[in-house]
Amino acid sequence: MTVYYPTHILRILLRRGLLIDRLKFIFGVDAGEVERFIMAVYAHGQPVPDRAVSAHLPTLVENGYLNVDGPSSRGRCSFMNTVGVNFELTYRCNLRCRHCLQQNIRDDTRRELSTEQVKHLIRQVYLSGLCTVGINFTGGEALGHRDDLFEIMAYTGRLGIPWRLNTNSWWAGKADLELFGRHFPSSQDLVLYLKDLGLQRFALSFDERMVDSKRVNDLLCSISLCEMNDIDYEVIFTGIESAEASRVITLIKKALKCNFLPHLTIVYNEMVDVGGAIDSAGRHSWQSNLSPCMGTGFYHPAYLHISPEGKVRTCMYASDAANVGDVRKDDFIDLINRFPGNEIGRFFTSPVKKQQAIARLTAQGAEKYKALIHECARNAFVAGALGSK
Repeated sequence: MTVYYPTHILRILLRRGLLIDRLKFIFGVDAGEVERFIMAVYAHGQPVPDRAVSAHLPTLVENGYLNVDGPSSRGRCSFMNTVGVNFELTYRCNLRCRHCLQQNIRDDTRRELSTEQVKHLIRQVYLSGLCTVGINFTGGEALGHRDDLFEIMAYTGRLGIPWRLNTNSWWAGKADLELFGRHFPSSQDLVLYLKDLGLQRFALSFDERMVDSKRVNDLLCSISLCEMNDIDYEVIFTGIESAEASRVITLIKKALKCNFLPHLTIVYNEMVDVGGAIDSAGRHSWQSNLSPCMGTGFYHPAYLHISPEGKVRTCMYASDAANVGDVRKDDFIDLINRFPGNEIGRFFTSPVKKQQAIARLTAQGAEKYKALIHECARNAFVAGALGSK
């Protein structure tokens, strides 16, 4: 008799009360008997499945809910706190921002995941219960550089997954936009179309190059469109002090002739240079040099990040890293279930091990990078170096 074991994905679904919902999605029928069998396995029993349940067992294994290879790891590394996935659909962009961490890797588009690969990944993210907050589509600048963007967005919306879009607002205020075979008489029409596809929120970029720049007009227009069409949005201030950010918001309110922006959320994003950006980290010495996640992002992340070519990592700043794995080499479901035993993550569960790794690795190869001033940069360096061993 085949012996079945619970998996990390199953534990995530049970923790979040999502199991029966996902089983109904997979099988399209009342999945009560299947759920009872799974719960018996989870309780360390070995129930004998009836014929109806037996027919579903290969699908449960395929989707990572049960395992036949033996008990799964219960290490400290975990996706129990992961609530969203950042899909970097492309690194192509119409701008070359000084703080961009993809400066040195943005031009290689040959290995971008196909439409079907992205949709398959989104389905697996959904079935794994890792997108309770949602999915973020970003890049680069995906709006204008992925011909299949609308198809991907529509598919995500049909699954009922909340999604948002990162953008530099290049399109705002423009007329007669031609995007992916569709004509939009105005940017207002584009925003309404995105809302129909399921857009929940925009994430709008602001950094120091935009101060007193004509690009502020694009930002103003996109903010106005969000407010006018009841769409939530974030203004992400990168490398901007809070006092300066407050001044910018005051100017925005004055320009839009309003005292209150009900759909606005302000986000502060530190400028962390791990060698990819072309700015000097020293200019931002006023920032804390402590990692916002205190290092837990590498082993207990709130968000996953998937690069255009399918590299999966737990830290936003560790561009081009794959400390979780690569979906071109391994199935996403398997990567998630194996993560509790992640060797790189274990370095970050122990401050002593991490500091020892930093000392050893920076002595060998730090000359390839700019000065590792920020803890996030040091963490990204260590994860990248360990992953290349």
